[in-house]
Amino acid sequence: MSDVVVIGGGIVGTAAALFLAEAGASVTLLEAEAVAAAASGRNAGSIQHPLDAARAELYEESVAIHRRFGVIGERAAGLLAVGPDAAEAEVAAFAGLRAEALDSDALRAIEPEAAEGLSGVLLHGTGFPAHPAAATRRLAEEARARGAEIVEGVRATVEVRDGRAVGARGADGKDHASDRVLVAAGPWSSTLIDPGGAWTPVGALWGVTVQVALPPGRRVAHRVEEWDGPFASGVQFEATPLDDVVVLGASRSTATPDEDALAAEILARAARFLPVVAEATTVAVRACARPLTPDGLPLLGPVPGVQGLHVAAGHGAYGISLGPASGRIAADALLDRAPVPAAFRADREALRP
Repeated sequence: MSDVVVIGGGIVGTAAALFLAEAGASVTLLEAEAVAAAASGRNAGSIQHPLDAARAELYEESVAIHRRFGVIGERAAGLLAVGPDAAEAEVAAFAGLRAEALDSDALRAIEPEAAEGLSGVLLHGTGFPAHPAAATRRLAEEARARGAEIVEGVRATVEVRDGRAVGARGADGKDHASDRVLVAAGPWSSTLIDPGGAWTPVGALWGVTVQVALPPGRRVAHRVEEWDGPFASGVQFEATPLDDVVVLGASRSTATPDEDALAAEILARAARFLPVVAEATTVAVRACARPLTPDGLPLLGPVPGVQGLHVAAGHGAYGISLGPASGRIAADALLDRAPVPAAFRADREALRP
């Protein structure tokens, strides 16, 4: 019998397993496919500030955790927001990001591949490149080193008796007994917690990204994003340089995407901001479902109505940026070491006046 069973091998589940094991708990993590198989391995490859106060501390702690385990270095690559009217006002509250306004000439001086006529804002203090899946696999490796058992290829369901969690059952018929279960299964968390569908605060926000190789000698230096209003047709430009590829995106929709059609739209939109994209070679097209809550904040901690059942999900497109700290918070709650901050509590809707 394990002290805790974790369901889900993404960035949040592996972080929780790591911190549980580091605290001395026996942990079994069950992953339906492979570690980082879903959104944690198909992200855009940038660890970056969410630009809101509610999630800022999660980001800062997650950056420290990523540094601790060698996922990122000390210096950020920088986040370059581009568009005709990219505004400093959106980041004025976050002095540590060190925002610098750029006119068209200054922007092209630091990012020569940018299209003419764009202004921008460079955020020096964020935008840490990290290969998709690398951070999650690193945390899984550290969790194993501390004694956590990570079982891949086993789809699990939560076992509940008389209003309390008693473990999880794998599709292979094996029972994994525990009186504490953490569901960290991304957009599938609601279904695992309540198969009847009465508790559905975590939904799926689908995204498509395109990895491209630029022509020899051409490069993008920063994480680049379009800050020019809301998503048009479900697609907005972003680019993340990762060694030999640039990850382009992104789309956002609640419906399962047509990957080929969206890839073409992503490439066309990206070429408006980085004309060199028209000369690039497509390396891979990736789609994933990101877990999203109605208020955009993650759900962490005890699930209402079931003793011993906890959740850690709902980070949207910021899983890799906020997941490590969320995993630490989830681990502390499971071990009764510290309460979950009120803004992220899984029962927060019931607490609001």
